[in-house]
Amino acid sequence: MSKKRQSKQKLRQERIRIEKHNSAIRNLFPGFSFFNEHLVDKELVNIVKKACSSINYNIFFNGKGNFTVFAIDFLKFMKKLGFNYAYKETVEQNSTDENGDVVRIKTGWVARKINKYLATILNCVGLLIVDSDSEKLFDYWPEQGFRLIFTSETIGVVFQRLTKSVHENKVTYSHSVPMLVNESNKKFKVCFTKHAIDRIIDRFTAGDHENRSYIRYVSIYEFLLYSKCKLTKGLRYDSATRDFESYLQFYFPTELDVFFMYNELDENPYEMKSLNGDQDAYFNRQTKSVKKPFNVYLNCLGSPCVVGEDNSITCITCLIPGQYPSPETRLLTKKNVKNVAMQDKIRHTFFGKVVIRTDDFLDAIHFFSDNGMPQVFLGDPVNTSLNCNIPQYYPKPIDIPEYTRQTI
Repeated sequence: MSKKRQSKQKLRQERIRIEKHNSAIRNLFPGFSFFNEHLVDKELVNIVKKACSSINYNIFFNGKGNFTVFAIDFLKFMKKLGFNYAYKETVEQNSTDENGDVVRIKTGWVARKINKYLATILNCVGLLIVDSDSEKLFDYWPEQGFRLIFTSETIGVVFQRLTKSVHENKVTYSHSVPMLVNESNKKFKVCFTKHAIDRIIDRFTAGDHENRSYIRYVSIYEFLLYSKCKLTKGLRYDSATRDFESYLQFYFPTELDVFFMYNELDENPYEMKSLNGDQDAYFNRQTKSVKKPFNVYLNCLGSPCVVGEDNSITCITCLIPGQYPSPETRLLTKKNVKNVAMQDKIRHTFFGKVVIRTDDFLDAIHFFSDNGMPQVFLGDPVNTSLNCNIPQYYPKPIDIPEYTRQTI
């Protein structure tokens, strides 16, 4: 046998050995299931499935710190016994402090640390999929894409599609599960211009278009699925209607944002306001006990909008609090505010490239809150499939909000 042939054979054997090793590791982790394949291009489905079948979980074993240990242990446990059991066991293991005393459990507080770790697991797996062929995946995005969830036994891939509409030569987009807002006893469907879609993506992640992370990829879908919104008034006056322009305010559940340091915002959670105005909806404020499950919502984005006669609301752009004409803008020129230095910083340097996952944004939220405009609220959980409100956990396909059966 020639040396050249021997070299090729050794390379082939090494490739086989590595693949067997990676396959053995993959068998330690949950498999994948796929939903809504019929909504997107077949090539997109094939790209994602190929990536899932050859995913390299060594990323977890090569990491360091508490998250790596958590990820490996949780996923192995989930593989053997299913998500529900693995989650409950994990909550129980994290429900005592260093003295062995039981801490706040079952309705959101203990779960928040675990929720962040679970979201991080999905972000890591998502990045492995995106990295497999980012150029082709981003060619379809954001009109077509996917997001990752946990099912009772697998990591689920839910394919996504934005619905495109054209009215009077104006193009708007909405999610396959339309966002709705109640106003004057009517339900309005929320639509977005392409500019608004782009701004949502940029505000949740770095605006650099070369940033091809899973977090950037999935942010638009989770925003459209999980946000709550209210119709209010902005600061721009319309002389034609003799009224201030309509403004749609969005609130996003911070548990989904694993990099947002929101713990600093709720040192006294029992004093936090509720989105629905009921200050006693979630806590007994005398006993400081939790009455029912909740999510913590952040005042994240807002948009000047047009209310249509067809019961639709079209968002023109998406602004972070403090950008004109958001209601918070008036605090930037008000005298006698708390923390004048922060007011000056926000007014002059804040709005360049600031996105929601930054300390600068957190500083601004603190400033607005301290000066009488609350930015963090309690609200009903976005997902009640489990007692501790995991936003991305759906035991059965029918539980997935955007799930649709293929019709023939």
